[in-house]
Amino acid sequence: MSRYKRIFLFILDGCGCGEQPDYREYHSCRSNTLGDLFKTPVKFSLPKLESLGLSQLLGLGRNSDTAIHAKLQEISKGNDTFAGVWEMIGEPFLRRFATREKGFNLSKLRVLEKTMESKLVGNEYISGYKALDKYYAKHVELAAPIVYFSDDGVILFAGHTKIMSAIELNRLGAHLARLLKNSDYARVITRPFSGKPGAFKRIEKSRKDFIINKSTPKLFKSLSRHGISIRMTEHLHHLFGNPKDVSVLRSGQDNRALMSSVIHDLRRERKGFFMYVFQDTDNYGHKKNITGFQKTLRGFDKWLGFFMREMLRTDLLMVTADHGCNPTLRKIRGHNREFVPLLVYSPRLQTGKNLGVRNTFADIGQTIAYNFKVHPTMRGAHFHEIF
Repeated sequence: MSRYKRIFLFILDGCGCGEQPDYREYHSCRSNTLGDLFKTPVKFSLPKLESLGLSQLLGLGRNSDTAIHAKLQEISKGNDTFAGVWEMIGEPFLRRFATREKGFNLSKLRVLEKTMESKLVGNEYISGYKALDKYYAKHVELAAPIVYFSDDGVILFAGHTKIMSAIELNRLGAHLARLLKNSDYARVITRPFSGKPGAFKRIEKSRKDFIINKSTPKLFKSLSRHGISIRMTEHLHHLFGNPKDVSVLRSGQDNRALMSSVIHDLRRERKGFFMYVFQDTDNYGHKKNITGFQKTLRGFDKWLGFFMREMLRTDLLMVTADHGCNPTLRKIRGHNREFVPLLVYSPRLQTGKNLGVRNTFADIGQTIAYNFKVHPTMRGAHFHEIF
């Protein structure tokens, strides 16, 4: 049977499905983001995702008749979207990024400020909205960006739009990323924001990610050389270092708008690899908003049924996640080290099968390479059951 003309990869941000054996290297308690959402007092179901194998992966009692499904284990020494998606396309990070819970040392800070010709306010390991509230007054006084830190080598770079434009903030963020080349930091994320203290609001459409020590993924180079088109959301494009020869889906900063754009791609593009990340779930996970997380997943599940009805027999869909972000765990600030689900569907598949636990997210990239007959990725094994 011929291989697939189009592969669609949907990433549900923060939707892990059970703690990995190495979770204590990242946080203190067990976590099963999707599993815990099904255990809340409010009745919760995801009929379409469950029919694709999620029910079986979570032990909910329903088997899938038409989809290949598995749990994927992360081998990257990171616990965020950046590490997750690079591993998916075959290039895991086997060295841990900066995990120290502090900012730049004083001498480093002074060098950066002098080179960038800008003061830096904050310089603390702290959660986002707390940083904005704590350092806003100093930010206004000095007209300087707020810099703060998260896990996995992430540097956040924030500025109020009335103090500095998003364009200027992003210019400085890109400069900072260049200055940190060869360091153990992974990326700089800019955080333009508006509003008043206690009610600040991030402006997600103007956010940028600047990666520090990576170039274009080898899989993308191979696909481009063989004339295979690649299309992805803008956020992913930034995480992959803004690779050339990749079309960017710029619309859709929330799930609802993105869904409309994905359907447009489904109806217009006739071949290629399509990669989209649905971020709303992760946002609700960080806010510890269980209701918002569940509502967002229900909306995605309903839309997914519509998407699948429009798929062709020459299409392949893979639905997965990048990490956990459990809204039911109040004492964990950030992401959770979890297995992620993999649900694989095509109208041509006739039977379902549980592949158990796979060794790496990179099996996704290897399957893409195998399907399009390009050079194999560095890691992973393809899912032969779908061919």
